[in-house]
Amino acid sequence: MRTKTLLLTAAVIAAGIGASVAQTVYSVNAVGYVNVPLLSGFNLICNPLSGATNTLGGTLNKLPNGSTIYKWNVGIQDFDIIGLGGGHWQDEFGFRDDDTFAPGDGLFLLVNNPTNVTFVGDVLQGNLTNKVVHLYSIVSSKVPQAGLVSALGITSGTLQNGTSLLKWDTSIQDYHSYSTTGGNWFDGDTGDPSEPSINVGEAFFLNSTSVADRNWTRTFSVN
Repeated sequence: MRTKTLLLTAAVIAAGIGASVAQTVYSVNAVGYVNVPLLSGFNLICNPLSGATNTLGGTLNKLPNGSTIYKWNVGIQDFDIIGLGGGHWQDEFGFRDDDTFAPGDGLFLLVNNPTNVTFVGDVLQGNLTNKVVHLYSIVSSKVPQAGLVSALGITSGTLQNGTSLLKWDTSIQDYHSYSTTGGNWFDGDTGDPSEPSINVGEAFFLNSTSVADRNWTRTFSVN
């Protein structure tokens, strides 16, 4: 893994956001919509609902031209940079509108001015599984629920000891790191016990120390 690349990219991204992101969730039974406000700069977001088309073009098609996506490529452990122009997401190789952006995924979104993204779709229910690769990956809750990571189904059995979680902290314009030891979470800066909390519409990095991929599983119901 090109850790230096990740850290340099994190430093670039740190020039972005200026305040915390809040979410508004509207739902009736298992169908609804989620408003995720975007601040001017970089935003680390996820798609909290399963819509008709869980793609970049299907979920982020109403953003202004000039918006930019930094999508983590697990295979090369670096970001793909995708820009919005002429109503299409594209890079130097062609259109990227059909790239998957489904519940459980996450990406950095750079916008020039504050705006909102509205996700419309179903709340996923039943037995849900996220793959946690044994390197860096951006992941998110598959359901629009805020809370401590343990409440979202990331338990001591999900991750290997030493796994780190990088949460984008808009107040300090940088990542805030956490790590697991003995099934407990600790603040990466102070070493104090501290379990990270995740907002609706928020994604985060996991750096798994496991030698193999693991599964983040949970059972969820709106009833």
